[in-house]
Parts: sequence; C-alpha cells; structure tokens
Amino acid sequence: MVGLALIVVVGSACSPVSFGRAMLGLSNPKPNPYKGAVRLVWNLNNKMNMTLDAGLLDQFETGNAVIGDRAYIAGRKQQGVGPELTAALPLKSSQVWVPSQNRYPAHFLALVNSYEVRQGMPDTSTPSGYFFELVRTSKDAAWKIDDWTFLASAGQKPPVALDHSGQATQLSEAASAGRFLVDPGQLAAAYTQFFVDTGNQQAYSGPFGQDSWTTGEVQQRGAADQSLTATGATVDSQVGQFPGISVWSASGGGAIVFLHFGVVETVSATPGKLACVVQAGGGQGSFDYTLAPGQYTKAEFDSLYTIVALDPPKGSSSKARVLAGYSAFVKATGTPAPPNSCG
Repeated sequence: MVGLALIVVVGSACSPVSFGRAMLGLSNPKPNPYKGAVRLVWNLNNKMNMTLDAGLLDQFETGNAVIGDRAYIAGRKQQGVGPELTAALPLKSSQVWVPSQNRYPAHFLALVNSYEVRQGMPDTSTPSGYFFELVRTSKDAAWKIDDWTFLASAGQKPPVALDHSGQATQLSEAASAGRFLVDPGQLAAAYTQFFVDTGNQQAYSGPFGQDSWTTGEVQQRGAADQSLTATGATVDSQVGQFPGISVWSASGGGAIVFLHFGVVETVSATPGKLACVVQAGGGQGSFDYTLAPGQYTKAEFDSLYTIVALDPPKGSSSKARVLAGYSAFVKATGTPAPPNSCG
C-alpha cells in the first residue's frame, strides 16, 4: 500500500484567522484524532514504499495488512530492485467511521482518496479510493492498519451506517448471525465459490452478483495463466478461504464485511515442453519478486486476498456484492532443478 502523510499546521500567536474567530466568539475546530491517525499511517506507508525500510512496518501495520508488505520488501531486496514508489501519494481527502471506543482492541474504518500509481508516480488522471480498518490494542498504543483494500469504484463510498450519535457499529459474528442474506461467517466460502466459478467461466447461481473488482482480478489472473501456459508450463490453482472477518452495520440494514481467501498457484516444468521454471535476477524475472532467482522444477505462489463485501439484509432480493478488494503475494517457494537439467 502506498504511504500516508502527517501534516502539521503551525500557526503563530497573531494568526489573523485564529484572532478573528476568537474576537467573534467562535471556537477553533478541534483536530479529529482519527483523521490524524489516518494521516500518520499514510505518511509512514509512503515512507516505507519509497525506502523499502521493513523496520517501519510494525509502526503502522498489523494483522493481514503487514503480511503482504513483508513479502513485498523481502522480494524486491533479494532481487536487488529498489523502491517502486518514487514520489509520495498525496492524501487528497479522508473520511472516518468510528464506533464507540469503550473497549480494546478498538477499531475504526477509514477511506482515503488519492491516486493510482503509474511508473512509480501518482497518476493524477486516475483517482483511487483506499478503504481500510485500523486497530489499536490499548489506550496508549498506536493505531495500525489491520486490513486494507482498493475501492472497486473510486467514486463510490462504502455505505457505512451511523447511529443517532453519528457513530458506526461493529458487530460480532455471533450477533450478526441470521440477520443478513449470507451469515457473515459463511461469506468467505460463498465468495470463494463465486471467484472460482467466475474464473472458470462456469454458470453461477449463488448469493453474489457481478462486480467490476472481481471481473478485473479474474481477467488479470487468467491472462497471466495463459501467458505461462504458452511457455509450456503446467499451471494449477487451488483456492480456499482464510479465517477472520470484521462486520460493520451498513445503511439499509445490510452489513459491510471484511473477509479473506487465498490462492495457491503451482507452476511446473513440463516434460517435452518446458525443462525448468526459471526466475531471472536483477528485476528481470518472469514471476513475482517473492520467488528468489533460480532454476526450479516447480514453483508455488501463495496469494492473500482481502475483500470487502456488502451483505444485504435477510429477505432482500438484492445480491451480495464486492465493494473493495486487494491481493498480495505472501510467499513463494521453489523446488530447485537438478544440476545441468535445464539445458
């Protein structure tokens, strides 16, 4: 993920704006501590992406969010490749949804409006929405990103419900059972089937409707698999759900659910077609940087997906749909080819 910036505004004692508001009897608005936390993690993430400093990760990430970034940094370093991001992504604007903070760990949701990255730079012609959940374990602990995703549509805000006090509501899995189209605890399994059927171009009749994020991800994976198959490689993919969900009340009586699944893809040499699976070094490899340079009889790539789904209320005629998603390689391993076997 691309980094966040801490902006500190320092005003002098004779600032005309502050003086004028004081004379009018108006109070200066207090800084929003949650938006401040968002700016801080955004800044640290920018710094991490521009330096590949793995020591920064524990300052602003935890849980599923940190797994992919650890693999990303290690992969680029073992390839001898520098940072991908050369200029910080700006934080154009942000929005936070905060529940009652009466116990720990405490959570809140955040949306940052920024841009996609093209050739290491912010592409100001392509807006992007970063939707994530933050957590802290105690009153004095730092807020950290626990899960983060890209909005399927940068202009569509997640429909997080607010109560009469303006607070969001996070639901336990037990409290949400029986209230929605799909029980949130079963949503990862339902989405995994949808993802597999979409990828295999099979008929699907389950609870999920089509969405642009899933369509784009499946097309991207399909094109990569076709490219590998064209080299003579044998490609096999296994998809399975991961434990762990986070459920939030949505407007209209539905739920916004963070869920996870994984893809394990194996690329193997094929007798008579491809002698070895070869990963070149120096950033010239055919595979993700998480695979070390070398010659292999097969290589395995593990991806972790984080999905945010809108789960309609029980009895609704609407389908569940994906609001946001993100995938990251978290591990790659290879079986070294015997000496002199690759031709």
